Amino acid sequence: MKRTNKAFTLIELMIVILIVAIVAAVSVPIMRGHVERAKWSEAHGGAGTIRVAVRTYASRNGVTRAVADLNGQIASSLLSQLNFLPGDLQGTYFQASDYRISSIDADGNATIVVDGTNAGLTGSKTFF
Repeated sequence: MKRTNKAFTLIELMIVILIVAIVAAVSVPIMRGHVERAKWSEAHGGAGTIRVAVRTYASRNGVTRAVADLNGQIASSLLSQLNFLPGDLQGTYFQASDYRISSIDADGNATIVVDGTNAGLTGSKTFF
């Protein structure tokens, strides 16, 4: 009676480990990019909330007053003027102090600049 081995050889196991290491080395940078995009997606949502509030403020009080009252302000100082509750701009990665109104155009549309340093991101992004 002939006996056969039904186990993997050391070479086969080393090849599998090598393939897993290559897949991991390729996927880690890709996953980091997805994490950064997810963080900026949260910032985009917060900026949208501010834009809607600024547009509402401009429709109630006039665009000229909105530009005078809100232009250049940091979102944390706008909580009372725009009827935000303290937790409305509190996210996982961004806080109210990370948002700044860069400008307001003649139609009451705000341009929001979001600082990403507190979220572990480099630089800032502008949302229109």
